[in-house]
Amino acid sequence: MKFQRTANSVLTVCLSPGDNPRPLRMLQLLASAMGIPLTTTLYSLPCNPTGIPPLALAANISPPQFNSYYLPFGGTRPQPQTIAIYPESLMAPDVDFTVSFSTNSGGNWLSVTPASGTTCNVDVDCSAAPTLTVSANPAGLAVGTYQGVITITPQATKFQPAGPPVEVAVGLTITDAPIANQIVSGVSFQGGLNSQTFSITPDQLAGPFTVNVLTDSGGNWLSATPTSGTTPAQITVSATPGSLGPGIYAGLVTVQGANGGVFAIPATLSVPGAQLVAGSGSTNFVMGPGDPPPAPQTITIANPCLEICPPGSTPNTLPFTATVATHSGGDWLSVTTAAGWSSVTLSVNPAGLAPGIYTGVVTLTPSQASSNQASSSQGAATQIPVTLNIWTGPSPALVASPPIINVSASPFSTVPVSGSIQVQAGYREANLSSKATTSNGGNWLTVHSTVPTPGIAEFSIDASQLAAGVYKGDIIFSAAGQTLDVPVTLTVAPPQPNPDVAAPAIGTILNAASGTPGGLSPGGIISIHGFGFSGPSQTGGGVLLRRQVSSTVPTEIGGVELLINGQPAPLLDAGPWQVNAIVPYEVAGKNTATAQLIDVAPSPVWSIPIVQAAPGIFTRDSTGAGEAAVLNQDNSVNGPSNPAARGSVIQIFATGIPVQGAVTGSITPGPLNNATPAVSVFAGGASEASGGIPADVLYAGPAPGEVAGLVQINAVIPANAPTGPAVPLVFAAGGQQSQTTATIAIQ
Repeated sequence: MKFQRTANSVLTVCLSPGDNPRPLRMLQLLASAMGIPLTTTLYSLPCNPTGIPPLALAANISPPQFNSYYLPFGGTRPQPQTIAIYPESLMAPDVDFTVSFSTNSGGNWLSVTPASGTTCNVDVDCSAAPTLTVSANPAGLAVGTYQGVITITPQATKFQPAGPPVEVAVGLTITDAPIANQIVSGVSFQGGLNSQTFSITPDQLAGPFTVNVLTDSGGNWLSATPTSGTTPAQITVSATPGSLGPGIYAGLVTVQGANGGVFAIPATLSVPGAQLVAGSGSTNFVMGPGDPPPAPQTITIANPCLEICPPGSTPNTLPFTATVATHSGGDWLSVTTAAGWSSVTLSVNPAGLAPGIYTGVVTLTPSQASSNQASSSQGAATQIPVTLNIWTGPSPALVASPPIINVSASPFSTVPVSGSIQVQAGYREANLSSKATTSNGGNWLTVHSTVPTPGIAEFSIDASQLAAGVYKGDIIFSAAGQTLDVPVTLTVAPPQPNPDVAAPAIGTILNAASGTPGGLSPGGIISIHGFGFSGPSQTGGGVLLRRQVSSTVPTEIGGVELLINGQPAPLLDAGPWQVNAIVPYEVAGKNTATAQLIDVAPSPVWSIPIVQAAPGIFTRDSTGAGEAAVLNQDNSVNGPSNPAARGSVIQIFATGIPVQGAVTGSITPGPLNNATPAVSVFAGGASEASGGIPADVLYAGPAPGEVAGLVQINAVIPANAPTGPAVPLVFAAGGQQSQTTATIAIQ
């Protein structure tokens, strides 16, 4: 048994199986004797009465890659690798965790130790994070690629729930010959003395290596040390501009391994005053076995203001000439310039080239001085390094991180859910294609990017059409002759309340026009009153009936949502005590509906009857009584000082009539289908039986240019209608009538 005080005079008790309740009874007696009121709440394990964030983990989750050359082929068993485990944030409590692992094929080649552990705060509670040792045993496996997954699961405590597990992908590659890596990793220097260090590991380049340096212009501004060595090693690349003039210079550092592997480092040096700057776009081309020639790539070119541009101005375009040069392989590189000199398109022709890394450079030379820059920079050239990576032979196993995706969303949520997946095949650069599929729920899953490996693929999830439930999908990657499936599970469920946050409370749900309670009608505008709302009201409590700028009405304002039957309702306003919304048309045909307000916490759920129609006339003071929201025939506002004449046409603004063909929350472009059911209007009483004079209805349907839900009724004032400054105005539809407290001025 554990005790925790969560608020003044509130005691939370978490009970384990077999706990003796006697200490609790003694504490209650002691509090009573001291005159302290005490409310006791009992929870069974695990419990989280205070809303403490769940215990979560993080790991250095670069997927372990084992490239085994396997004893029968002259290779060796791969060396074990480690994964460090951390709490998710600094100074977070220590987290107990368990470890499990599995493989997709090949049997039990994967092992991980230890099977459990506890995190610690490095440099506070311990000198190093706990680690897992990951081992791969290729004995008995055929040549090929194999994948596995390690799952690290945090464990809940009595007062803190467990967060989601962390999954780490593992790849094992078995080949009959060593894999010669061809790696490209660029660097850019910005004036002054610059240097950057690259770590080269034995799994990148095995054994001894040599380093070569070249520049395409500007002399010996680029250097690298050491010039030879054996991996593992660190190569420091430095740029010394010296007396170089303005421009962007290109160079290349090549680390050549003894087994044929290459680590290429294209470099650029920007000296202030360059007139042309290369923008977005890739300059690295990749071609693997069976791939078609790489597609052309377009690079944007900018002519920046190096001094302050005049207010409101933009840099002008600057004519230039583009030329190419290659360091080896002949004329495989070409360039074309777009009209207006806004971009260049690079193309490569790999025909006749053997596998390897080929490098070249594109030089942009301004044809004139730029009016945006100082005259001293006239003629400054810009160089763009280009690489072509052609490879053959086996590729390491394709792996993704995370290997499994679990996400959650609220029902019908319009809040986008997105994420990214790191995809790699060892250090192999390979063209990557991707697609998304779903097993249920329609096309809620999308993968956006196709990138070379190693790279990042972005995905997004759209839950706006999904009710509560569990939905399954897959993101499928293809590269280097391999296919990899990343399963995706989407759990759609209402948000859970936080016990430490006061939930909003709904006091009543009213027809927004009449101000009266009752059933909800499809498309009707309603007002929800209560307390604990946090929305930034735009009306101060009135009903917002203004023309919308966009083509739809939002379903969230200031973090406030209204769920009707689990579906977000379009919102017209959200304030501290009132929310105005449109009932979704999808409730039609149902007997009852649920309503729940989602704010900083979800409110209790209301159950409300559904009716065919709930007529209500808007009034000028938003109370449902007094002067009705009516326009006279000349479009002036009706009122005691501006009455409508008998026989004239008036426009009545109301709600509560479902409209054929309308879409919830949309903006109506003009008169659509007339309202259904039929509408009757009476002046002077609620019906003919009560003295009301029926009026001819010319139109009843969506108010043109307003939200679907706001109804406009055009009616002719009867010739024998009563006159006066406050003649009762009522309309009926679907066997229901509007309030009897709305009035119109007739003369």
